[in-house]
Amino acid sequence: MRSMKEISNGLAARHEVRMIVPQHGFRGKVSQRHEFDFQLELLDTNGLKYTGPYVYWATKRALGRFNPDLVILAYANLFKPYLIHASRGYPIITIQDPYQLICPIDVGLLFRNGKVCQFDAIRNPGQCALCPDNITRIVKGIGPIAGPEYFRSFRFLYPLYHKLLLKSLTMPLRYVVGSTYVKARCAEIIPEKLITIIPFGVNPQVFRPTEKSAQKPIRIYLPGRMWDPVKGMGVMLQAANKLWREGYRFELIVRGAVPSNIDDRKYPFLKRLEWGSDKAPAETYAMSDIVAVPSLFAEPFGLVAVEAMSCGLPVVASGHGGLIDTVVDGTTGYLFKPGDSDDLTLKLKQLLVDADLRSAMGKKGRSRVLENYTWDRVVLQYDALIKNVFDQNTNPGHIPTYQ
Repeated sequence: MRSMKEISNGLAARHEVRMIVPQHGFRGKVSQRHEFDFQLELLDTNGLKYTGPYVYWATKRALGRFNPDLVILAYANLFKPYLIHASRGYPIITIQDPYQLICPIDVGLLFRNGKVCQFDAIRNPGQCALCPDNITRIVKGIGPIAGPEYFRSFRFLYPLYHKLLLKSLTMPLRYVVGSTYVKARCAEIIPEKLITIIPFGVNPQVFRPTEKSAQKPIRIYLPGRMWDPVKGMGVMLQAANKLWREGYRFELIVRGAVPSNIDDRKYPFLKRLEWGSDKAPAETYAMSDIVAVPSLFAEPFGLVAVEAMSCGLPVVASGHGGLIDTVVDGTTGYLFKPGDSDDLTLKLKQLLVDADLRSAMGKKGRSRVLENYTWDRVVLQYDALIKNVFDQNTNPGHIPTYQ
């Protein structure tokens, strides 16, 4: 929601904007207190109302009241086909994040049996319906929305859901993705000419460099939802153990929960912090010296890497997915072979022993963010896309409506 707030507020300076937001308990609620520069249309979809058909009906009615000239569909996960169908009749731009429409796992992971999955829900519906990783995440409750959305969207009725999904792919005029990797995966099932890369952004005033103390231990920050095994905390701990045994001293910072099979007492370097306020991410970067992003699945973009670079920190990240776009290997940090703790150890060593290298890479990362990943630049790209869509349609307009 933070991303959509920044994008929509930026567009509100150029267009009249309305945002339609389904309200439901287990995924959280949005309100005007989130600092939107326009009024929200909040849909009551709590309790038993939160199902695919009801969300379709409520959204269609809301769109009828606004009669927008353009609909931009944001994050909806397994409900995305319903929102696309509800928007039929309007020009549609849909944001594909992370792998919505092509992977049914949780928020869309494209991860199966410990590696990046080569299947997709369009061409391999049977494989996806029986995906062992999806079943495991639902049974074990890994991911707060995996189970509820799987059933409430009727995704388990995969022949019917697949038909709905296939039809929905024919409706958007443009698909927005965050990286070249996601574009390549989507281009396997969607005409490439309809896919536009627009990255996510950061606020460089919030995520900014801070003075580093030479007295404290070197701190490696592991951002993101580390309780999820696909984020690679296991690989990070293997690398950290090797470094510790070799005599390197540091703190490994993690915010929030970790996988249930990890015993903190076995890792003297592990420092766990509570989530705290909305300012917690920026505050944690400020106390850190290195950021690690060891994701096992192919991050579709890797926003935490951009946040870290904006804070002037070097990033050591898995060399796949969107991280290949954001982290420049050898310049703003290092890319390592995904899942390879030895390679991760080697890259971290170089930064642990060389403060000048950390500083130089951090400065180059900050410059890269200012050139490519500020919200002002991102909004300009969305505005250009909107104008392009209007130029190719006979019904130009002024009200981008978000889902």
